[in-house]
Amino acid sequence: MEKREFVPLSEYRFLCLLTATLRVQNKLFIIKRNELEEMLYKYYKDDNYSELFYDIAAAKYIDSKPSVNLSEGFLNAYAFGLLIMICDCYSDDTKYIINLPFEEEAQEMLNNFTNSQQEKMAELVKDLVENKRVRKRS
Repeated sequence: MEKREFVPLSEYRFLCLLTATLRVQNKLFIIKRNELEEMLYKYYKDDNYSELFYDIAAAKYIDSKPSVNLSEGFLNAYAFGLLIMICDCYSDDTKYIINLPFEEEAQEMLNNFTNSQQEKMAELVKDLVENKRVRKRS
């Protein structure tokens, strides 16, 4: 396999890697944006995952829980069709469905990332799922 050069992950590229990893691991689910940003803060602070968050900032809001800021990434993911927004009047959290219907699509997307980035994201996703921090799609 060809070695890929390290390129810091923008918010959008982070979401591409995350969603493709979820798809390949057959962990499709509905993403709750605020909940995900709060859950990712734990990994943001962990040096083991620093290469994934190299170009991502923590959110700085006085009244909210610590979280990462993926605002631009979610806008781009929605605009480019990676995520489909779900309208839900009963929730304050915006929800999205991952729009990668085929595993081949997801695997192709993963090929745009270094092996190290893929491995770290796979660990992160595994930890999120094992600790029941995300809802699996039935």
